[in-house]
Amino acid sequence: MSGFQIRGVVEGFYGPPWTMEERAQIIQEMARLEMNLYVYAPKNDLLHRHRWETPYPQEFIREFNALVEAGKGSGVGVALALSPGLTLTYSDFGQIDALVRKYLSFAAIGVSDFCLFLDDIPLSLQKEADRGTFASLADAQVFFTNHVYERLKNLTAVTSFLFCPTQYCGNGQTPYLKEIGSGLHPDIDALWTGPQVCSRTIPFEDAETVSRTLRRKVVYWDNYPVNDGSMACELHIGPYTGRDVRLPTVSRGFLINPMNQAMASIPVLTSIAAYLKDPATYDPLSAWESALEAFAPHCAQSLKLFAEMNLISPLNPKGEEMVSDRWIDAYSSSARSGSIAQAASLLQQHALTLNEAVQTLKTTMPLAWLREVRPWLVEFESWGALLLKAAELAGMFPLFFQETLDRETLDKSANALADLKTRVSKTVDHQTVCAGSGIREFAMTMIAKIGALLRLRSWE
Repeated sequence: MSGFQIRGVVEGFYGPPWTMEERAQIIQEMARLEMNLYVYAPKNDLLHRHRWETPYPQEFIREFNALVEAGKGSGVGVALALSPGLTLTYSDFGQIDALVRKYLSFAAIGVSDFCLFLDDIPLSLQKEADRGTFASLADAQVFFTNHVYERLKNLTAVTSFLFCPTQYCGNGQTPYLKEIGSGLHPDIDALWTGPQVCSRTIPFEDAETVSRTLRRKVVYWDNYPVNDGSMACELHIGPYTGRDVRLPTVSRGFLINPMNQAMASIPVLTSIAAYLKDPATYDPLSAWESALEAFAPHCAQSLKLFAEMNLISPLNPKGEEMVSDRWIDAYSSSARSGSIAQAASLLQQHALTLNEAVQTLKTTMPLAWLREVRPWLVEFESWGALLLKAAELAGMFPLFFQETLDRETLDKSANALADLKTRVSKTVDHQTVCAGSGIREFAMTMIAKIGALLRLRSWE
């Protein structure tokens, strides 16, 4: 089984768009990874969405031309997407003309891949003129999209034209999608995000159903590793999982929506590219580890440790296999068997490796990457320090079961307890979900247990 025809990246997130330099770097990486389509579609670009009728300034087009030329030289198509749905009157031929003119301004610099996105807008017709002209939203969108495509195709070369429907996930057999499928020009590709907006899994049956409804092989807009909106506290740098190996038989391809953090997205895109090229031989863990090694050959283990503390994502909502959780589980298992001191010592060693990883990353990784991931790196370091203090407190357990306990030991334990309480209280102000909740819960358990023992022994 071969890979996908379309293996792309869509800069389609909310929040600050990438810089032109970041886009150029991503296109360069895409070429290395044999990906073949970059789509410009940042939601916060006003001229892409809210002010779509306003032409792009010539300076922007000149800068965009550099991306187009870079793509041509490396086999990566550079597409322009426009998203007019918030203010669009579908029955207005003047707006059809305006949209085509804007596409043509980019066709003039060699763009031949175009996208029309009608996502994240109301699910009903908003304009009185449209309600009096069309039977449904789908009817209006088919009319408008087909006219734009035909007009554009008659005026310039069109390699591909991709359409994002207003209903782009969930039930793949709705009346809206059936109407889109029956009316949309057969040469236009249709986008779909899967069972959810950010789909944990994309099963074969999902692609089969929606492709049948749309009467064409669907192209997935995959919202991983994107981390906009309420996910802005997450850094999606874990393995790429949950995509059926049979999807190439019922899907034309994937557009990957990356993170706002361009450089931090690169190793994730590297592992995803392995799936897109050959799903049948793709191994998520192996591809992920290889991608980390390729991205940071001088500190791959430190980067992996950092990534293993940032596993919470739509693909892994509970952050399963968080490395710190594994360490704490191992401590608990050993402690239950009676090896508390040994288990606490091992946990302290693990905590120290987190600090070592932080220092390695700070001195080895590029400044651009360090700037992008700073909030997570700061809290990664603080969680390592907290785990160390909690493990040290755990190591004091055996002392409380001695026949006598001197005042110095009691005071030392009380001070360690107070310090841990202070550190835990500061985690309330954390801005990310780095490490999940495991270290905090472990620390609070140690606070409760050592506190109880202190109160008991203080009576002596």
